[in-house]
Amino acid sequence: MAVRVEPPAKVMQLDDTQLHAALANFSAMDKNGDGSLSRAEFREGLGMLGIDEDFSNILFNMFDTAGTGAIDQRAFLASMAVMLHPDEIELQVGIAFDAYDLNKDGKLDRSELTQVVRAMTGAITKLGIVNESETPEAVAEELFVQMDRDNKGFITKKDYLHTATTNPGVPHRPPPPDR
Repeated sequence: MAVRVEPPAKVMQLDDTQLHAALANFSAMDKNGDGSLSRAEFREGLGMLGIDEDFSNILFNMFDTAGTGAIDQRAFLASMAVMLHPDEIELQVGIAFDAYDLNKDGKLDRSELTQVVRAMTGAITKLGIVNESETPEAVAEELFVQMDRDNKGFITKKDYLHTATTNPGVPHRPPPPDR
């Protein structure tokens, strides 16, 4: 029994295995059983993966697409459906961009990109993958220059999508929360 979930602008499917795994993860993370994940529950669920608070907040924002401060089961399944379909790069990039846009103004500035890169670097370091050759700030600056193709001083979703589709090193698909 496949279940259809509706992420923005497109209907995706989770097969039985994906659905059961996603529901089990959601239930395990929903400690108080209220049918939604608070930021604290989400972070605790991701904590087993070694993900720190900053990166957890970014991931939370990816799942909390309505910006309510909670992730209900439908939003969780919709986000998982997008993440589990690697051919849907435009949807994945859109969700990632929206989560990285910390002030929700529809564009990324240097400060936001630096915060995101710092959070990702912290998470990667905790997983034992260390790149000491570049600071997060230097990586963020290099990415910013690469993505701000028109030298506007900010990055649009279109800029981000272009870079993500032409440069596989640009993060657009975070690892799904898995217990």
